[in-house]
Amino acid sequence: MKGIIFTQFLEMVEDKWGLSMLDELITKAKDPINGAYNAVDTYDHKQLVNLVVELQ
Repeated sequence: MKGIIFTQFLEMVEDKWGLSMLDELITKAKDPINGAYNAVDTYDHKQLVNLVVELQ
C-alpha cells in the first residue's frame, strides 16, 4: 500500500485529536517504524489495519 495513504491517515488523526493522541496510537499499534512513513514508499497494508483498529 502506498505511503501517501499512511501519511494522510496520520495527518487526519493529528488534526482531529492532536499530537498526543497520534503518539498514543502509534505506541498502542506497536508500529514497526514509529509512524515515520514516506509518501512514495510502499508498506504492508496490515500496518494500516493495526493503526485503524487501535484508533477505535
